[in-house]
Amino acid sequence: MLKQKKQWILKNKELLSGDLLIAYLLRDRGVPDKSEECFFSPNFERDLHDPYLFRDMKKAVERVLIAAENDEKVLIYGDYDVDGVTSSTMLYKLLSALGLKAEVYLPHRENEGYGMNKEVVKQFSEKGFSLLISSDCGISNFDEVDLANSSGMDVIIIDHHLPPEKIPEACAIINPKLLEETYPFKELSSGGVVFKFIQAFFKNEKAKKFAQGKGLFEGWEKWLLDLAAISTICDSMPLVGENRVLVKYGLLVLSKTRNPGLRRLMEIARVNPAAVDTEKVGFCIGPRINAAGRMEHANLAFRLLNTESDAETVELSAQLNQANINRQKLVEQIMNQARRQLAENGGDFACVAYGADWPAGIVGLVAGKLKDEFYLPTFIIGSNGEKLTGSGRSIDELNIMEVMQKAAEGGLLAKFGGHKMACGFSLINESAVDEFKKQINQIAQEFIGELELSPKLSIDAHLPLEHISEPLVGELAQFAPFGSGNSKPKFFAKNLEVVSVEPIGQTKKHLRSYFRDSQGKVWKVMGFGWNSNGQIPFEANSRLDIVYELSENEWNGNKEIQIELIDARIVGD
Repeated sequence: MLKQKKQWILKNKELLSGDLLIAYLLRDRGVPDKSEECFFSPNFERDLHDPYLFRDMKKAVERVLIAAENDEKVLIYGDYDVDGVTSSTMLYKLLSALGLKAEVYLPHRENEGYGMNKEVVKQFSEKGFSLLISSDCGISNFDEVDLANSSGMDVIIIDHHLPPEKIPEACAIINPKLLEETYPFKELSSGGVVFKFIQAFFKNEKAKKFAQGKGLFEGWEKWLLDLAAISTICDSMPLVGENRVLVKYGLLVLSKTRNPGLRRLMEIARVNPAAVDTEKVGFCIGPRINAAGRMEHANLAFRLLNTESDAETVELSAQLNQANINRQKLVEQIMNQARRQLAENGGDFACVAYGADWPAGIVGLVAGKLKDEFYLPTFIIGSNGEKLTGSGRSIDELNIMEVMQKAAEGGLLAKFGGHKMACGFSLINESAVDEFKKQINQIAQEFIGELELSPKLSIDAHLPLEHISEPLVGELAQFAPFGSGNSKPKFFAKNLEVVSVEPIGQTKKHLRSYFRDSQGKVWKVMGFGWNSNGQIPFEANSRLDIVYELSENEWNGNKEIQIELIDARIVGD
């Protein structure tokens, strides 16, 4: 199987520049007319909604205040991913600062899986805990919440996942995705929802007075914005509306964070706090936090984010960094094993591979990478003790849940769930693997049929290199923070002459090229990772059409326009 060429989708074929280009990019991102100021300059006071627009917020704040006044024991039940760890940390910091006896429980990814566990609820109930607050889970845990209620524990659910038809009977539910929820912004991460709860606590006069008695004054919560931003970015929430505000100010807080664990984590990840952005969070900070749950236990990351000991931050950040290195090596090892399986016995319509020793915490990462490599729906199956657990990742042309629903009719699936582009599942036993591979390829063929499959690259506009200017690059920088729902603008330029190209970097996996535009001006173009296989994809004197991104690069005090190569085609190819 070969890598697929990308299909370029040019969203606007007009030749735009200057103000017209900026206006088009704003419209394309759904920014309403006369709302440019809110987009380019998010304001913390102006652009965040009142947290009490959540229908149950008042109940939740009052219940936590009662717990604080009565010195109750509170369980925070979180999740093992970045959003779960950071949102649980925010809650724990608030409750601990209020003097509450709070404990955090994060489930083991492989042994327990996602969501609340009845046995854990029972254990904490028997220990005298009278309030359970879920964070990044709970909305689908009807039975577990029912058990908590019957055991004398009140439950507050803080979540952002889509609710099932039957929702738990909790003391309060704060979830923007509830059908009857009155809160206007629906795309908060759980960390974002927790931040809204903490905001609401400090807006309640009685709660505010109680907090002041513990030395917490209005504005204290803003120092938690670094964690709210990390959760929003790493959970791939769209960076529009309130998320744009939380991330903009959260990155500012992260640049001067008071959290010793985050400071040490940035240091070991070689992230300059003064230059931290969404990319650094998503590719350097987030994976290290996530590695704890994937390779060991999420408690490792939680401890790092909550310790005040410098010695402990050194030890824990080193463990997280090593867990991330081990995760990277394991992903590459499993990918190579899966590639060999696919080469020997791969299907034409889906990639399915199985390894008895592939951890459940890794198979989703492998599925995503192989899906991108082969551009076929991909299912990677590992073993979780006696259970065979798998993850699926799909392509634009196929709803993977429709495939799984049909596959379930064959009786090979113990359970499955997910959405259009991704799913999780388990098989009834190891003997079902070969038949599952056969069925999945047959079903995928029925859906895909004669379609020509190719990954798509969305391009914002046609922008010849000669139209690039420093003022334009400065205006484009105002579109940051970039991420889901607000990707960095991509541009198209055609028929460029390659003047020279050379590998650079310690491992020579990057390319530095010089291209000549139609007016004879020569531009430096960087291709990061373009020589990772040791084969330079184009040579001097060839002519290329390219897709690129623009930014400003600063090195040793000097600033220059940076053109980053995203994709390229030989002219006439």
